[in-house]
Amino acid sequence: MRRGELRIRADVWFNLPVHRAIERRIRESQHHVTTLGDKTIISKLVDGPFGTQVKVGDYRDTGIPLLRVSNCRENEVSDTDLVYISPELHNRLLRSEVLPGDVVFTKTGHVLGYAAVFPERHMRANMTSHLVLMRPTSRLSAHFLAAYLRTDVGQDQVYRWGQKATKPELNTIEIRRFLIPVPEPDEQRRLL
Repeated sequence: MRRGELRIRADVWFNLPVHRAIERRIRESQHHVTTLGDKTIISKLVDGPFGTQVKVGDYRDTGIPLLRVSNCRENEVSDTDLVYISPELHNRLLRSEVLPGDVVFTKTGHVLGYAAVFPERHMRANMTSHLVLMRPTSRLSAHFLAAYLRTDVGQDQVYRWGQKATKPELNTIEIRRFLIPVPEPDEQRRLL
């Protein structure tokens, strides 16, 4: 197996008939179906820096916002209890820089699968390791992507891939395997 390649899962939960039926339903969509790993719809899909790269002691009262799971709600990035990091630390962590229009997604814990579009009220931010950012291309509306991830079909994929023996969590390889029907941009706007 090559590095980064995902093995086919053989566990019972992943292969329950209900999950396989939903997957078939997605694949039979009238729209083009692809995965979140498709570079034609998502130009960037990364998680936050490893926990040792940002410590509680790095938090500041001002600077660059640092998004934590508590800031990512369903359809909303909340400023409640927002913490900040220094611009210097942010510049060392540019891989996980969040920009307006990016979709922020929770990948671990009891709030697994929350998705929201990062608002324009912030020029930029960074994020912790429990979040993923997805930067859609012009073929996929950020608001459509966030709404899709919150649907029953999107949430089924979240919990199908995220159910583990210890606690629900996802990694970026699994998230890239999520299926998504991609209507034309005008149709995405109409559906929203």
